[in-house]
Amino acid sequence: MATYLLDHEDVTVRRNAALVLGLLGERTPPTPPRQGPVGGVVKLLARAMKDPDEGVRHHALEAMARLGNPEAKQELTFMTNSGIGSQEVFALQALAALEEPRYHDTFRYKLETGAHLETKLAAAMGLGLLRSDEGFDVALLALRRAKARTGDPNDPPEGQLIRIRQLAAAALGAMGSPRALPFLAGLLDDSVDPRLQVSAARAILQIYRASRRQGAPFAMLGERQSR
Repeated sequence: MATYLLDHEDVTVRRNAALVLGLLGERTPPTPPRQGPVGGVVKLLARAMKDPDEGVRHHALEAMARLGNPEAKQELTFMTNSGIGSQEVFALQALAALEEPRYHDTFRYKLETGAHLETKLAAAMGLGLLRSDEGFDVALLALRRAKARTGDPNDPPEGQLIRIRQLAAAALGAMGSPRALPFLAGLLDDSVDPRLQVSAARAILQIYRASRRQGAPFAMLGERQSR
């Protein structure tokens, strides 16, 4: 994995190596030993932070945060206020994956003040993973009536709409509310892009798992909401 992360010529391989290292490792214990497997992985990922590709650096930073590295978590928190939409979305999604209640206020603040819709949706997803549906209306509106910004030749409207609706589906899935089922089912059945269908399917499965945890009859909940 170290060779893939640091030396592979394919940038996608390096990105995936960083991602896998974060998923395979264990969180740092409260009083970690001076040396150990997790500490060694964090040092390896820190070396990847010098990679010329921003995607590799982002994946390495997220992986370190998953492993419990406090400096990585602090950097992600700073990035949520960078003013750059793509960086804010990345940082909020990375913090959301940690599912740590201490970031609740960060997510709520960005949901209320985010300058970009994508930022608000990433914050809504973070809140959803913390069992809050405060961003439900924002996410549902974006899923149903997303509007693209104009004037950016490097970000065509078609790509923006797909990205916004993917984020909206992810936020609704994280909330686990069956109220979203009819709209996600519509996206799954009639979508202009298979990526949106995958996002809708994943969100539906998340809601299904949430209903199972709560002991609620999933099918009945969905039927009542769709009537």
